[in-house]
Amino acid sequence: MREFEYEGSEPSNKTDKESDSAAKKVSTSENDSVNDTKPQSTDEIVNNKILDEFTNRNDKTHKLKRSERISNARPGSISADLNQTKKKSSSNSSHQTDSITENITTKILMFREQLSRVSKNNEEKPSKKKKRKLPFRLTYKGWILVVSVIGFLCLGFYLFFSRPTPIDRLSLTYLDNLSKDSLGVELQSTFADTYQISDYTLYGETLSLYNSRYQNGIRDDLYGRNVLLRNIETGDQLTYTFAGAADSGIPLGELDAGVYEVYVYDGFTPKRVKMADEFHADPFTTIRRDKTVSTVNMDASKETLKKFGIETDENYLYLTVTSSLPKVKIIDVMIDPSGLLKYELSSMVEEGYISEGFNEAEQSYEFAKQIQLYLEEAGLRVEISRDKDEPVSYYGVNSRVGKGYTKQAKVFLGLGMDESDNPLPYILTSPFSNGFLANSISHCLMENGIELQYIPDAPDRLDYGVAYDTYQVSADYEVLPYTLYPQLRETGGKVTYAGLSAGTENNANFSTNPGMYGIEFLYASTDSPSSQAYFVQNRDLMAKSIAQGIIEYFNIPQTQESTEQ
Repeated sequence: MREFEYEGSEPSNKTDKESDSAAKKVSTSENDSVNDTKPQSTDEIVNNKILDEFTNRNDKTHKLKRSERISNARPGSISADLNQTKKKSSSNSSHQTDSITENITTKILMFREQLSRVSKNNEEKPSKKKKRKLPFRLTYKGWILVVSVIGFLCLGFYLFFSRPTPIDRLSLTYLDNLSKDSLGVELQSTFADTYQISDYTLYGETLSLYNSRYQNGIRDDLYGRNVLLRNIETGDQLTYTFAGAADSGIPLGELDAGVYEVYVYDGFTPKRVKMADEFHADPFTTIRRDKTVSTVNMDASKETLKKFGIETDENYLYLTVTSSLPKVKIIDVMIDPSGLLKYELSSMVEEGYISEGFNEAEQSYEFAKQIQLYLEEAGLRVEISRDKDEPVSYYGVNSRVGKGYTKQAKVFLGLGMDESDNPLPYILTSPFSNGFLANSISHCLMENGIELQYIPDAPDRLDYGVAYDTYQVSADYEVLPYTLYPQLRETGGKVTYAGLSAGTENNANFSTNPGMYGIEFLYASTDSPSSQAYFVQNRDLMAKSIAQGIIEYFNIPQTQESTEQ
């Protein structure tokens, strides 16, 4: 038993346990020492790896030998097999040691190769260390540069946001934009020869000046005189003649943009025009031409040229013409179709002439629409004084003429029927004019083959088919300065004494307004069916001819498209 116990598993078992415990203590102490030390080099890592591998291999070999001894042990043969066991164990141990060494060597080489690759990659990577930047400090010159840049930026923002807007530009005149360096003439503060005016009128686009207060039928001192306009920028001079009627004078629509001095010829001497008191007229807008208009300012003041450092000794007259875009609310022509006439006092409505197959209100309205179409093709803005089925009077702000004044129309074209037995159409114009617009329309009508009624008592200055409206006569047979047709009397403003005759008080506010050039075209007769048939047959040609006469009188440039049509 003792021999068995001596050679058996218990003594060597105790030894194995003690060796395992010692190995664990060594391994634990090594691990602790590794954790407490600094980062290891490549050689240290390889050595530790070899030691760990060798230790593990010895543990496995030792356990394997012990298990073989236990399985092969027999009673009474322990001592006999001892020598054999020692021989086997020594040969096995030698063989296993060679195998372990070979494996460890292979793994060491592989591990070294991996470490060399890692070290090469680390060497190839750029250093990630950030350099410390020094704080930026501005020098004296740098501060000057920064302040200068900020100053220029502030100035730029100011100029950008304070620049005139499109709305501001509409209120600026040509004089506001004119610089002293661009002046083509020497400006004067005093003139030796002067001529004083007291009044003026506007009719259509024509400006007329008067030495005395305007009165129809009284010959003014300016009648037959020439007026001279001098452009202070270019030095150009323009001459016009006052012929004693509202449509003879200065055609404002034909003036180029600029600032003009005004002179009146006394014989061969040009005299500088002045006014007794300082005066500023309301701006006047001309008819549309090429989608633009001219706004005319008439001023008589000692400070008109103050921006150039000049203050004159008298209130000299200047005309400032500024080209601008037209305003939508301002129109050029108001067309007034007859029929559906409302009377203010009685509130009655006169529908107009009606017969079988012919309705005056409808025919007049369709005729107006055709003329409107041709005028708008030429670039004019046109409106009709009434709707198709709306009764409207001639008096008041919302009347036919009131709409024309409110929208600053330059032409008031009436379309109606004559109650006489005249078989052909004809034209009426105001006796306060020379009939220039009516003559232009007459010329175009006849040129296009439209026959007109002969007027036996018409003045020589009126063309064929043109007549003057008749003056009113009082109960004492006194000729009054008021004509019969409201389409002509109430549309001329100051020129035709609008709102001043009996029963026209609702138009009194228009008595000093610029006048619309009034025309009444009587296209047919209520007593002549043949004239009605002639109108229906030639209505479109008449409309085209009337529009052409207006366009030619005002020198409206026509596009190629409108010319072809």
